[in-house]
Amino acid sequence: MDQYRTLIIVPALNEAENLSNTIGELLSIARVLVVDDGSFDNTALLAYDNGADVIQHIKNMGYGEALETGFIYAIQRGFQFVVTCDADGQHPPTVVRQVVDLLECGADVVIAERTSMARFGEYCFSVYARLRYGVHDPLSGLKGYLISALRGVDRLDMESSIGTGLLFSMLKRGKKVSTFKFNVLPRTYGSPRFGSGLKANYKLLIAIFRDLSKKYK
Repeated sequence: MDQYRTLIIVPALNEAENLSNTIGELLSIARVLVVDDGSFDNTALLAYDNGADVIQHIKNMGYGEALETGFIYAIQRGFQFVVTCDADGQHPPTVVRQVVDLLECGADVVIAERTSMARFGEYCFSVYARLRYGVHDPLSGLKGYLISALRGVDRLDMESSIGTGLLFSMLKRGKKVSTFKFNVLPRTYGSPRFGSGLKANYKLLIAIFRDLSKKYK
């Protein structure tokens, strides 16, 4: 495994306590970029002090924008693979390593599928994605991409589709997808940045309607 071919993108909002438990293990797998999306704790400083590359958004711009910042960074610096990973410690490093291994074995896209989902909206989104694209968990924060397979994608468009636009575009273009199941670890500190309850479910259902009306390139 060549650490310098792969970049792990970690969007983070006030995740200093969780990052301190995982960033060292991620760095043993590949280069790590923490995109600090307007945190008011010491997320950026902790990430930098522990050896990660860091980009800071002056204000909170959302999960999708943080991902897009990371992808642009990876493309500009010539990385071969990108892995997206949540900052809350719920993605075991052994599973992150498995994503990288599958990319190195020839997959264009890797989706680490969660064995359970917390929200009604996530379940609906999963059913929709399975029927339309043949994948079970497009909302998993743990995915991998072959950078060269992004050629021909019109734009990343992460925000409007809750980070799934790039994935759906690649699936519609027939890219090779590998999937596997994993058990999410419990979150140690704080609450999910995506929210919970009616607001989160509303976001997910709106994303379905947006995707139905969208033409991916």
